Amino acid sequence: MAAPPRRRPHARCRRLPLLLVAAVLWPSLGAQAPTQSSARPRIGLVLSGGGARGAAHAGVLHVLEELRIPVDCVVGTSMGAIVGGLYAYGLSPDQLAASLTREGSPHDWADLLRDGPRREDFVFRRKEDERKFLSNVRIGVRDGELAFPKGLLVGQNLEVELHALTLEAHSLRSFDDLPLPFRCVAVDIHKGESVVLGSGSLPEAIRASMSLPGIFTPVVIGGRELVDGGLLNNVPVDVARALGVDVLIVVDIGTPLEMDKAIQDLFSVTGQMVAVLTEQNVRNSRSSLGPDDVLITPSLGDITSADFTRAAESIAIGAVAARAAVERLRRYSVPEAEYAQFLRRQRRQAQPPPRIRSVQVTSASGLGLPVLEARLEVTAGQPFDPAALRAGIDRLYGTDDLERVTFDLRNWRDGEADLALRVEEKSWGPSYMRLGVGLESSLRGESTFNISGQYNSRVLDSLGAEWRTKVQLGNNNFVDTEYYQPLEASGTWFVAPRLAAQQFAADLFQDGQRIADVDVGVVGMALDAGAQIGRWAELRFGLSQWWGDVRERFAIVPIDSGTFDDTVGRVQLQVDTLDNPRFPRYGSLGNLEWRAGLAGLGADARYQQLAFAWTQAVPVGPRTSVLPRVRLTTTLQNEAPAYIEPTIGGLLNLSGYARDAFRDQHTGLLALVGHHRLSQTSKAFGFPLYVGGSIEAGNAWSTRADFFGTFRLAGSVFLGVDTPLGPCLLGYGQAEGGERAVYFFLGQF
Repeated sequence: MAAPPRRRPHARCRRLPLLLVAAVLWPSLGAQAPTQSSARPRIGLVLSGGGARGAAHAGVLHVLEELRIPVDCVVGTSMGAIVGGLYAYGLSPDQLAASLTREGSPHDWADLLRDGPRREDFVFRRKEDERKFLSNVRIGVRDGELAFPKGLLVGQNLEVELHALTLEAHSLRSFDDLPLPFRCVAVDIHKGESVVLGSGSLPEAIRASMSLPGIFTPVVIGGRELVDGGLLNNVPVDVARALGVDVLIVVDIGTPLEMDKAIQDLFSVTGQMVAVLTEQNVRNSRSSLGPDDVLITPSLGDITSADFTRAAESIAIGAVAARAAVERLRRYSVPEAEYAQFLRRQRRQAQPPPRIRSVQVTSASGLGLPVLEARLEVTAGQPFDPAALRAGIDRLYGTDDLERVTFDLRNWRDGEADLALRVEEKSWGPSYMRLGVGLESSLRGESTFNISGQYNSRVLDSLGAEWRTKVQLGNNNFVDTEYYQPLEASGTWFVAPRLAAQQFAADLFQDGQRIADVDVGVVGMALDAGAQIGRWAELRFGLSQWWGDVRERFAIVPIDSGTFDDTVGRVQLQVDTLDNPRFPRYGSLGNLEWRAGLAGLGADARYQQLAFAWTQAVPVGPRTSVLPRVRLTTTLQNEAPAYIEPTIGGLLNLSGYARDAFRDQHTGLLALVGHHRLSQTSKAFGFPLYVGGSIEAGNAWSTRADFFGTFRLAGSVFLGVDTPLGPCLLGYGQAEGGERAVYFFLGQF
């Protein structure tokens, strides 16, 4: 009998084994199935410019990470380029917050927004220039023509900081090679067109994007001179869309226009100018946003584009603004596992510093390579040390002959990298003029007025020789010129020949009372040799010859007049670590000098004299300092002639008396001076305002036995303004016996 035909399984039955297998294997199949990332939209993060207000971006990023929202690319302008570039490089929001608040860093925003080191770390000669010529009005001379800087700041310290934060991104084929693709926007200042930066040096691109005209000098990249991108594209939505994103998260912290608040200084003027220029392009960018895009606008209130010290406050406000948009943002959240994968890609793992394979210095300066290398103190074969390199850059920049000193790490592989340093001389040098005035009045008929100029021709040879000439006209006329020649690459040893001529009128006093008026003329020459001791002191040995003439104009008692010859040998040690020569907060200023009249070489008198002066600035509060001062001058041998006798008297030097009211063989002064800077809002014509006072004790004595035997007591109060022409002081002084005077000073005194 034939076998019955086989029944074909029902289709549902045929699928049953497959369903059972699928059920068993579902977990593993699910792991390999398409994840949400394949379906989620590509998200672009756009961060706007806005100066210090841009710290709010870090707060927004913190919330995006709380919500597990990955971003596929970052685009920024100006401060948005800083935050966005560092995030794309691999920093976390917490690391960004620390960088913006400067928490744990030895370099605060005051340091970053300064070119080069603090004043106390400049070479001694530059500090001497400033101390002996208190005016800040300086004009460059280049190729025989007047030249001016292209911005208030070069951005030297900020650029070095950006390089230090992005050591592995100094030379990139494309910014797509970063953990997150990144672009930033700048403006070609010559063509007036927007430039999108997406390759090369990440820190240089960021620095170019934030080159606010008038504040920062432009940055040259690829032959183009670039400034702040916010001028044309402060919220670069179009740049992000060009990277192929589907959705944008846009953070706009742009500076609003100041309608009522007074425009007080350069920063506020520049901020208002940028706000005006960017308002139109920001409006266009925001109008292009679609329904799926998310716009976050932190309410930063009165925080301005210059309020870098309020970074922590701005970060918190940014987080608040992002949380206010949480319902719109949450739809772009991804599961924890997927977000963990994003963080592994975004976070940069710290690497040990590479060993320096080679050091290459590229110089666009007249200083020779041995000079540059001696100050940098960086050698191949050593581990890369960012702090040591920064100290070397500061030493080099402290010569004040350079505009820009920066570095790149290149060819980083196998634990080694090449260090490339670039040095550029000042585009508005290397010669400079300073202009100043000196006005002094006791408001009782005693007054002087002088105008002065200083011309310093620098980098005359590869060792950094310079020729400094100062000319003054008025009550005190003089010309003083010195050629300063370093003798080796470190700049330690030097020689300095000098010529000078002076003519002035002087009042002579006896026991504080004016007894004569004289005209004095002096010409002379000197030759000094010495050593720079670090950056804080200078030691000089010198021989000089002076010829003078004293002519009486008026006298109520007989005085010495006629001609004199003075051949002088001297040894002088000067110390200067003050942070500010006008109203110092901290540091020291000292002088110890021995001088002798050398009769054997033609001097009219044989004498020895020792002078000592010391001022120590001690901060006692955020804006208050006290300055103990001591000044002693004594004749050690024989008797010093009248033209070299020390004097004492005047504001802060026995206040209440006229300047140089006491003259004798020995003088001494002990004083305690204090000054307090008023709040930031208390200014005179936009300049810092100080109040201060002093307590003083001193005198002049004819013999050493009388030294400190009797004191004259005095004191003062004063109001001061730190102006570009130098300090401006209005003071009142009173001494025992009823002597009193009102003083007014402007400029050098």
